[in-house]
Amino acid sequence: MSDSGKPRTLLAELSWRFHPRMEELAVAALAYVLNRYPASIEGLAELVEPVPDMRLSAQPFETEVVAPDGTRPDVLQRGEDGSERLFIEAKFYAPLTRNQPVPYLARLPDKGVSALMFLAPAERVEELWPELLGRLTGYGMQYSDVGPRCVAIEGERKHLLITDWTKLLDNMEERLTDSTFGHAELLQLRGLVQFAKSGVGKSALSGEELVNRVTEVGKAAGWLDTQGLRATPRSYGYGRYAYLGRRYKLCVWMGVNLDLFEQLASTRLWMQCDRWSDGDSRRWNEQVRPALKDRMSPNVREEGSALWIAVVPEGSTRADNYAAALKRISVILDELAEA
Repeated sequence: MSDSGKPRTLLAELSWRFHPRMEELAVAALAYVLNRYPASIEGLAELVEPVPDMRLSAQPFETEVVAPDGTRPDVLQRGEDGSERLFIEAKFYAPLTRNQPVPYLARLPDKGVSALMFLAPAERVEELWPELLGRLTGYGMQYSDVGPRCVAIEGERKHLLITDWTKLLDNMEERLTDSTFGHAELLQLRGLVQFAKSGVGKSALSGEELVNRVTEVGKAAGWLDTQGLRATPRSYGYGRYAYLGRRYKLCVWMGVNLDLFEQLASTRLWMQCDRWSDGDSRRWNEQVRPALKDRMSPNVREEGSALWIAVVPEGSTRADNYAAALKRISVILDELAEA
C-alpha cells in the first residue's frame, strides 16, 4: 500500500482534528522523543557531524523559546555552559518567514560552535536550500561549504545546514530498536510527518487559496463585500481589502501575516483595521475600535492607530473554519450597529 493510502496514526488524526499548526506539533513530539529516549539523540548527532567540533550536550531539548527580537526556534538545545548551541527549524510546506535564517543565526552565540538546522520533506530540501543560501547572500554574509548542504558563516563558528525528516527519523529509529516504547512513539511521530508530507489539507493550502476561499464564503453569505476593492499582497503574505459586516461594513485588510504567525502561532489569517468609520456614520469612529479590542482580546495586536485581529479557527484549519471565525467578528460589528 502506498504511504498516501495508509491509515493515519493516532497522532496524525488528532493533529488534523484539534491542532492549528502541524509544524508545532511535530517539533513538540520530536523534542519529547529526544528527551525521553536519550539513545535517539545519537541519530540527530550523526546529522550534525558535518559541523566541525559540534557536539550535542546533555541538556534537554526545548521548544518555542521566544527571544526579545521575536525569533522563536522550533527546538533548541543549550550547551553545557547554558548558551544556545543548536536550533532546529521544522518545515513542511509553509514558506520561510522573514526571520529565517539570518536573525536566527544572529541569535546564536558569538563564541563557540553552533548550528541552525532546517528539517523539511526531501522534495522541499531541494527547494529550500538554495533559498536559504540566497538569503545569506542577500544580507552580505559570506559562507563556505563544510559538508553536504552544510555551510559555515565566514568569520564565525556558526553553521547552517538542512536535512530531511525521513533521514532523521531513520537515524533515530536505528538507535531505538531495543526500546519497545521508544520505537512505538517514534512511529507515531513518523506517521504525523508522513501525513504532513502528503500535502493533505492545511499543510498544502496556500495563502492566496485560503484568502480566496474565505472571501467566496463570506460574499456568498452576505457578511463580506469586495465591491470596488482589490487583492493587495504584502511582504508578509497574500491578502485583500474587503468590507466586513452586514450593517456597519468595516473596511479591513484580510490576509496571511507570517510575521505575526511566527510570533504568536495562533493563526495564519489576520485582519488589519485602520479605517474606523463606514463613510456614512462618523460617530462609529470612537466606538468600534475599543469595542473590537475588548471583545477580541487577547487575539489583538496594536500598531499605531491600526488593530491586527487574529482570525482563529475552531477545530481544523480548513478554509470554512477560518470563514466561520471571521463571521463571528462580523457579528460583533452587527451587534454594535444595533446598540
